[in-house]
Amino acid sequence: MAPDLGQGGGQAIEDAVTLAAALAAGSSVPSALTRYDELRRRRTQRVVRLAHRIGAAAHLRNRLAVARDAVLATVPPTAGARLLDPILDWTPPPPPVPKAPDNGPRIRTARRCGDARNGDRGRR
Repeated sequence: MAPDLGQGGGQAIEDAVTLAAALAAGSSVPSALTRYDELRRRRTQRVVRLAHRIGAAAHLRNRLAVARDAVLATVPPTAGARLLDPILDWTPPPPPVPKAPDNGPRIRTARRCGDARNGDRGRR
């Protein structure tokens, strides 16, 4: 990803949150990675394209740079902020629904003589 949007760290945090949610919800690592890819691919591609466009415009030289600067001088700041809406509108994936704990089969233990649980208080 080009550094022109300053999104490297932000995208890494989004990746980590999304991957953690996918791993917590998935039944296996391959299925969690597939889900992670489904959740992240479209957004990350959009951010990469936007960074490329902004970088290309920022690195113009000569007459094109003069034209760019003239146009940008007439654009209100709110228009520039709207350009970043696709980046700033990210919402983390919902947390997975907790599963009921599987405590395994219940094993009964034999009671000994004198065990207070069976009413015998040590009398013989």
